[in-house]
Amino acid sequence: MKIKPFYLRSLADLPLEREEFLSRLERAIAFFASLYGRDGMREPGEPRMASAPLELDGECPVSELWSEALLLYMEYLTRGDGDAYTRALASAEGAYRALWRRRAGGKRLKTR
Repeated sequence: MKIKPFYLRSLADLPLEREEFLSRLERAIAFFASLYGRDGMREPGEPRMASAPLELDGECPVSELWSEALLLYMEYLTRGDGDAYTRALASAEGAYRALWRRRAGGKRLKTR
């Protein structure tokens, strides 16, 4: 996911300066990576996340599916809104499950 379009889209909800935006984005990625693992946040077949600092003109090491969860968590960090936190967790769960289904490639587990 490209960071600059994500930043421009987020300005309507979160009027943050560039450095503050990147800092909160890194915190949001670290938070969700602690819950779902770094591999659970990237598209199947994409390279692993680098630990380099994020830059506005660079790439974000997560799938586009995580954009809503990241934005909601950043809103929680900015405003302390508990509702945004709850919605961020729900959105993250949806993004994780969608990526998990892509990795599974339509395979199903057999139950007895």
